[in-house]
Amino acid sequence: MNSFEKLKNHHDQLRSEVDITPFFEWYDTRIALWQRDIIDQPQHAASFRQLIKADREAKQRMIEKHSALQIRVSIQLKQGK
Repeated sequence: MNSFEKLKNHHDQLRSEVDITPFFEWYDTRIALWQRDIIDQPQHAASFRQLIKADREAKQRMIEKHSALQIRVSIQLKQGK
């Protein structure tokens, strides 16, 4: 394994250990704001619903990518890389 691969593996390991809960809270706060804006500005409800959908999808992608990273790092550690 060359030095770049070692550095990448180390970086992946550090990223896999990060607590991503604050990011969940950030998305949840944004979604709550959009939902409140639907009530306050019903004429723009369709736009706010699109923003809510986009935020929920982004949050789900973040969860999936982080889980995949944790699995990949776990496998690398088991293989001794």
